Amino acid sequence: MDTAAIDQIEFMQSLFDLDSIQNRISYFIDLQNVNGLLRPESKYLLQEVFLKGQVYRKEMARITGKSAKTARSIMKKLMDHGLLISDDATGPVRINFPVNYIGYFFPKLYPETIEATLNSKS
Repeated sequence: MDTAAIDQIEFMQSLFDLDSIQNRISYFIDLQNVNGLLRPESKYLLQEVFLKGQVYRKEMARITGKSAKTARSIMKKLMDHGLLISDDATGPVRINFPVNYIGYFFPKLYPETIEATLNSKS
């Protein structure tokens, strides 16, 4: 493989820093919880969806450790914040990274000035 291509791949890997994404998801949810916006159990659901690619709604109570009703409420809040998306009202959910939150999840992706602007809007 071309050295330039390998360098580009390594550069992109460093920008996304996927090795620590679980910690960044946890940190983001902790911040949102302190501000009264999301429940702490949201982190388990978001982390699971990130790892699996999608999660079926029937799995949410198990993932969050809460009742089905509470798990649905947690999922709805994550959807309201644009962090989870679904093709329909009963289908599985997938992770989504809204631009106003992207600096929390991928801090090296944007220059610091843009990141600061995005963080001030959230």
